[in-house]
Amino acid sequence: MFDDKIDRLNYGLAFFEEASKPYKHLHFHNEIEMGILKSGRVSAIFSGKVLHVNPGDLVVFWAAQPHGPMESLDQPVTYNLCIPLPLFLGWKLPAAFQHHLLTGTVLKYTLHNPENTIASFSDWRDLLQSRDAEQANIALLEIQAFLLRLALKQPEKDEPVEDLHLYQANYRHFQRMTAFIAEHHRENISIDDIATVAGLHPKYAMRVFKQISGSTILQYLTHQRISSAQHLLIASDQSALDIAFAAGFSSASRFYSSFAAINGCSPGKYRKLNRKAG
Repeated sequence: MFDDKIDRLNYGLAFFEEASKPYKHLHFHNEIEMGILKSGRVSAIFSGKVLHVNPGDLVVFWAAQPHGPMESLDQPVTYNLCIPLPLFLGWKLPAAFQHHLLTGTVLKYTLHNPENTIASFSDWRDLLQSRDAEQANIALLEIQAFLLRLALKQPEKDEPVEDLHLYQANYRHFQRMTAFIAEHHRENISIDDIATVAGLHPKYAMRVFKQISGSTILQYLTHQRISSAQHLLIASDQSALDIAFAAGFSSASRFYSSFAAINGCSPGKYRKLNRKAG
């Protein structure tokens, strides 16, 4: 079970090979994350949805929304790669692939030869850590080509949560609420509206939501709106004020204060930094 904290991190271009175990709380960071499960099984929250990940599964998602493993079986080991958003955007991958990721879709692929991909992850890590510019460039070109091949594949649909034995009923309530938030966060919705979708009293809905995600409903709704704003800042020329209202904020002051608290900078600076590599 998660506690009430959500970590905001900054990895940059980074690799992780680790034993996957449940987090005490969710975290988020502004990179595209790609991970493959070498062994074991993991159930995790990605972008507000519960997914089951099995050996050989590859998951790709924009990590700007709270996520983290919540249940692990059979001592899972994962290989993860974080790609800075400006670098990812600079690769000019197919527009539909970028759009899916930048609007919160989690792409999952079951690989036929996962050993080859795991070996590639290890090679990329070694090349980038060599401190040789030519070697690093080879790694980046190979990662770009790998993502291009993924973009041409059809990912699997998100798995349902019905077979989770732990907190089963609450997970169903949680999924209904997060699905509603994902679809309607740009609108003027309230906690009462979100609770009604799950058929719960607002106070109980807030308790369930925090128990599952470590976030309050309002915090999660704000993160969803900020994620939409981040996408619009990068992908459009709309003014920050227009983006604030398009993302679901009812006032400019609320938007600016929330954006700065989450990103550590103003919307204008965020746009400038993340368009450098575009």
